[in-house]
Amino acid sequence: MSSRRATPFLYLNLGCEFLFLLDSRLRLMPDIPSKKADEVLVDSAIALFEENVLEKIFTEQSLFESDEIQRIFSLVGRSPSLRIDEINMAKIFQIICMVTKANILYLRKPLDMFKFFDKHMSELSAVLDKTSLGEEVQETLVDMRKRFRRWYLDITPGEFQRIRMTILTRMYLMHAPVSVLLDSKIQHESGCLHAPTSGESIELLGEAKVYSRDNKTILTGYSVSVAGRNIVDKEFPVGTNLFLSDREKASTVVPVLRRIANSLQSKVSRRSAPDEEGALKDRSTKTRSDPVGRESERSERKTDSRTRGTGEQEEHEDPELQELLQSFGT
Repeated sequence: MSSRRATPFLYLNLGCEFLFLLDSRLRLMPDIPSKKADEVLVDSAIALFEENVLEKIFTEQSLFESDEIQRIFSLVGRSPSLRIDEINMAKIFQIICMVTKANILYLRKPLDMFKFFDKHMSELSAVLDKTSLGEEVQETLVDMRKRFRRWYLDITPGEFQRIRMTILTRMYLMHAPVSVLLDSKIQHESGCLHAPTSGESIELLGEAKVYSRDNKTILTGYSVSVAGRNIVDKEFPVGTNLFLSDREKASTVVPVLRRIANSLQSKVSRRSAPDEEGALKDRSTKTRSDPVGRESERSERKTDSRTRGTGEQEEHEDPELQELLQSFGT
């Protein structure tokens, strides 16, 4: 059964890819002044994500037909600031659909969906920040994050898979070759998307593994007879602006990596604080010297584990997902 909640996810991510592509093309045209390029990019972002459009998108409905979504982008392309003819607009739409399709192929769970959208928003914000008029649309991006969070906050793994398959089924016959996908080795020259079936971090579908409680040690493994291949390629940069030049990618990625490193370092510092170490030592000493207390503590841990298992399973809480959702706003 197709999902009636897929339209916002598809439209917003197509809009991001459209703006990424538009930005890259504008920067390659030496006859267009930088200020004019900034105006065109910001005007397009405002037109794509204006309030009345988002109101129509964020409603439960059957997924828009491809020509309906293309019509919205064509209206933006025919605006006085762009004036893109129908033939070129059709080509642009094919490109952004293929890139979006490739990204969605690699999403496996609701957390991936939020990470993908969050990455798109961050990349788009970085693109608009480089313009002289970027502040005009930043408030719109914040509103989009909040809408997205509210719309998909209660999404279940099953509903996520319905959204994913609804979009992929609609794009099933799209096979336009795209240079950035060909360069990423995710697309064949014929236009069909594929992923490597061997090599580092690639595993075949049907190879099951049983892990220990720490989720790190493999206890055993076995094969299940299935058709097809695994499409999970951990090297594919889901949600990344593929249209950036190598120099732009370096200048964008390095600051992000630094922020991640600083965040991880602060978390490690908090976890290794002296008062926490002292508390752990006191607890360890007390347990060794008091066998009755040790048995009582073990019983409490079992009870707490059972309670936590049932409660968290009902709420489908994922700490990483909850942290990401908080960054989206309310």
